[in-house]
Amino acid sequence: MAENKRKQSEFEFVLSKVCKPAPDESNSKRRCLDLRGKRFSNLSGPSRRFFPTNAEAEKEFRKIWLSLRDLGRKASKVATNEDDLNDYVAARELLEKAGMEGSLTDFVRETLPKVKPGGAGFSLSKLFDLWIEAQEEKVRIERKNEESVGDDRRLATLLPFHGEEIVEQIDFRSVRETLNTICSGKSNATHDNLLTKLRGMLNYAVKEELVQVNWADKIDKRGSGVGDVGVYRVEEVRRIIEHARTKEEAKFLGVVVLTLLCGIRFSAARKMTWKDLDLEREDPKAKPRFGKNERSRFWVPLEPNAVEWLQVCPPARLVPKYSESYWRHFPRKLTETGGVEFRSNAWRHTFASYAAKHLGMDETRRRMGHKRTSVTLENHYEEYATKKASEAFFKLAPK
Repeated sequence: MAENKRKQSEFEFVLSKVCKPAPDESNSKRRCLDLRGKRFSNLSGPSRRFFPTNAEAEKEFRKIWLSLRDLGRKASKVATNEDDLNDYVAARELLEKAGMEGSLTDFVRETLPKVKPGGAGFSLSKLFDLWIEAQEEKVRIERKNEESVGDDRRLATLLPFHGEEIVEQIDFRSVRETLNTICSGKSNATHDNLLTKLRGMLNYAVKEELVQVNWADKIDKRGSGVGDVGVYRVEEVRRIIEHARTKEEAKFLGVVVLTLLCGIRFSAARKMTWKDLDLEREDPKAKPRFGKNERSRFWVPLEPNAVEWLQVCPPARLVPKYSESYWRHFPRKLTETGGVEFRSNAWRHTFASYAAKHLGMDETRRRMGHKRTSVTLENHYEEYATKKASEAFFKLAPK
């Protein structure tokens, strides 16, 4: 009982940080939670209600509700069992059995409908908002960069079609058709990237116990191959590097090498400086400080041919300033003069495809910053390059 009271005290401390006085309250002693009496003081009357109904408030409710799950295994049933969520009598009994006092029962009764509106589950639009908030929180604690969140927001293209539908009631076949419609005339990589974002959002929902299953896993990726948007041929890689080496385009050589020959994300490579490289050590390495996630912000081993190319880059700056209009100039010139279509999403995929054959899947996974070797990684990279082509790729060096 003493342990339960200690936990209850901790929970009320959380409440005291989140709950605020009602808008019409001028007396600072009148708070939403009366800690001395251990009861809610503002539970009735529209002018006294401290629970607004906007999205920001619902976000705060969920934070508090998730904290409740830490109070004990028995109390956790209230937060995780769908039947109990809609049965306030059962919720009260579970809380009392867990040794909690009435104030928490009142809290559950008042906030439950707002945490899980009407017990009907979340719409896709609602889930999208919660997911984006979670990604923005990762940016705040430096586990993710802002550009990556911008890429996540592209998933909003699904909302005009399915935004008002309840997530758990959506038929994956209808979403599959929607993806095909949205990506009609676009590359396979565009389709697969959007599907990856959708799977990621639903994985988040499953982890947070907002939905039961990730039905997006039933939707197949289109995949891509050498010569398609996914991977450049070795000859195309050579032409890209040679084009970047010309006097007019030399500024861009560093980005080309870091992305095509080292597997660093384009968004991270274009923010790197010479301080992020250590070419003098026995095993030269690069560290992309602005990587997409923590796994992408470590020292990446550099292959000998990549080191040779980096050594012939202009010494003044490793990459052009991000604000220069030159960034819009290079892709057009590469196509017109270099004779190779600029496909930014293909650069890193190209490295991974040849590295999978040359370095092995585990080492490729580590250098790419993937958490584990997956079927997706194997299917997306390994099958698209031959052993002979991989050897030629890692022998590309300045003449």
